[in-house]
Amino acid sequence: MGFLLISLSIVFEVRSQDRNPDFIISDNYWIWKCDDQAVQVMHMLQQSITHLQFAVDTMDVSSSVYQAFFKGVDPSVVKGYLQNIIDGAEFVSPTITEPPSLICATEDNPYWATCEKLGIPGMWPLDTPFILLCPEFFNGTMNPFPAPHFCNTFNQAGTGLVGYDIWYTQYGVLVHELLHLYLGTAFMEPEVYDVNDCIALPASQSVTNPQSYAYYVTNVLAGCTQFPTNVIRYPDRELLEADSSLLNDVAQLNGNCTSNAIVGNITTFLSCSKNGITP
Repeated sequence: MGFLLISLSIVFEVRSQDRNPDFIISDNYWIWKCDDQAVQVMHMLQQSITHLQFAVDTMDVSSSVYQAFFKGVDPSVVKGYLQNIIDGAEFVSPTITEPPSLICATEDNPYWATCEKLGIPGMWPLDTPFILLCPEFFNGTMNPFPAPHFCNTFNQAGTGLVGYDIWYTQYGVLVHELLHLYLGTAFMEPEVYDVNDCIALPASQSVTNPQSYAYYVTNVLAGCTQFPTNVIRYPDRELLEADSSLLNDVAQLNGNCTSNAIVGNITTFLSCSKNGITP
């Protein structure tokens, strides 16, 4: 089946003129296909940017939260990636330079099934400026932001944190996926998700681990200050701490779309049934 290639600039012009509800703009972000949830996404994004700016402005390399998740990483590097999200910096690849887009995966596009199968709240399709927000992102069980001072506690030995996943909020998911976009990477060795595994990462790996940023900003927002200093273990993990069957599912989605159809083309992207993704 052939795809009609339409430049994103043309789509922008047409849809902004007729005020199509499928498309709205928030700062430098474009929000697509979110229907009744578009305003919710826009407000969540704007609040997230405000909270990220606070995280950047108050960043202290000697603080317990910075030391927990980034150790001796040059704070200008961490600030740089977070500032990209704040600014909605353009996605740059050899073939495209465009603002980031948030797209709601609805039942009328093929990524709905992908979201349901993998059970994930969001994903970054490889080498695109797009972040997919899955139904789980809106299912009512995920809070927009962490509750103030509702922090993880130490285990009995004092060697790790226990409790709920503080990062697992719309804010944390958005930061995680946008870090993938701005890092330009999907599968890292290792990519870890568990809070204790993130704390145990050396500085050289934490700076390229999207989950480290998600934990950092959510803990900063919640005002958490107590973290273990002697976590020494983390397993060699990848993609959502996944087993081989899940990795195979993702690999199968890493098929070919003709003529680089997804690049810069929201219409074709939403019609393309096979494309690389990363949660």
